[in-house]
Amino acid sequence: MRTAVYSLVAVMALAGLPAAQAGTFSSWAKSGQSSLISGDNTVRLVSDTPGQAGAGWAPGSIDLSSIMSNQANYTEVLFSFKVSGASASASFKDGFSMMLSSGDVPVFKSSFLGLSQFDDGIAFAVDPAAGKTTSLDVGSVATASTMLGASPVVSGLNMLDSTQVDAKLRVSYSTVYNSWVMTLKMRDSGATSLWKQVAFAQYGAGTFTNPADVRVGFGASTLNGGSANFDIVAFQASAMAISPVPEPGTAALCMVGLGLFARVRRTPSKRAASA
Repeated sequence: MRTAVYSLVAVMALAGLPAAQAGTFSSWAKSGQSSLISGDNTVRLVSDTPGQAGAGWAPGSIDLSSIMSNQANYTEVLFSFKVSGASASASFKDGFSMMLSSGDVPVFKSSFLGLSQFDDGIAFAVDPAAGKTTSLDVGSVATASTMLGASPVVSGLNMLDSTQVDAKLRVSYSTVYNSWVMTLKMRDSGATSLWKQVAFAQYGAGTFTNPADVRVGFGASTLNGGSANFDIVAFQASAMAISPVPEPGTAALCMVGLGLFARVRRTPSKRAASA
């Protein structure tokens, strides 16, 4: 059974940037070839080697049920990533995915984009070399042909130049159409860069078996001949548990700067054991 406490979550809503997660990626559930580098400050989903696939899931969960009654409400997931390596070029034929799924962390299976097989939720797939994005009903099988009909990312965003890219997924619920509305935006890292919408998705109310308990994960693969490092370097989500909970002094500073309170849900130990 889950336990719940109330605490302050440092959601960088004012700056629009993911909060630094120094040392806290150690609590992520990792599978496949994913690993921690840079003193646990980075999740490396795959390294610069062909034939790899990896995934990482953040601790805690988002309560999306709290936004379903009013379509003006929304939740945001902010993250920063970096694609690098000697082969990070147009020959990099795979990519990465961002996954939302309710329930326990899915069992990982080495597959295209690091997508796992799970029962509900959605995934956004990104091909950095081709500059394409698409969304998937999770449960469908992703293959190398998945991205062929995907939409090109807005020009001016280079995801293969080894520099940090910021991303922002906004999730809301349409009470008119009884559906989830999701918008993914990216920008070159830096407060002066403009956000560019790279994907839009709308899925039915039944997309999540339990919208009060939605997990966030990332996957990547190098199964189709190319290779690159794919790294998650920063992560934050509104109304989501971040482990460990900020120290009291940190929480006090956040309260002064943001004034945002959110429910923190702790991940049960059985999930960690099954990851």
